[in-house]
Amino acid sequence: MVTVKIYIEGGSAQDKSIYSLFREAWSKFFESAGLKGRMPKAIPSFGRHDTYRDFCLAFNNARPNERILLLIDSEKPLVKNESIWKQLSKESMPPPEGAGEEHIFLMIQVMETWFLADIDALNLYFRPDFKATKIPKWNDLESVPKESVFKALEDATASCPKKQYAKGKISFELLKAVSTKKVTEKCPSAARLIEHLKQIS
Repeated sequence: MVTVKIYIEGGSAQDKSIYSLFREAWSKFFESAGLKGRMPKAIPSFGRHDTYRDFCLAFNNARPNERILLLIDSEKPLVKNESIWKQLSKESMPPPEGAGEEHIFLMIQVMETWFLADIDALNLYFRPDFKATKIPKWNDLESVPKESVFKALEDATASCPKKQYAKGKISFELLKAVSTKKVTEKCPSAARLIEHLKQIS
């Protein structure tokens, strides 16, 4: 049986307690995608380059029955017709020997992009003062710059005194709340990840 381990950007060097929420959130996200009983193991790391380094170490030392994957923010749109690894190599993140496109997955352009795929979940989480009208009706979420994504979330939650959007605890509570179905329908990067996990787990 194959053991799938995904090294995912999003840990916190300052708050180690965030790790349990990180794992719980990703488990809920994967379970709701239909992976119950064959769940991948989500392993937290810090920033993109830290996560990449942890992935490379694990990939180079993987056992025969382990599949090691990397999931990080793209931070920008992808270049059409260019491999993901080629684009990451320009940021000093080349693929370790033996790694292919089937080992690298991106949240395009940031994890928060996935949240915008489920406005109903955002409304329920931040109610009663959440302003959904502050979030533009973008047709292609993955083309939206990360700065615009964060601004939309900040503007929509500006009137929420106890739950204004911020990375960390709220991020993972939202990941637990959003519909995986809606996310995969509106974010091809999420659909690619889930489809791959269904094929190998």
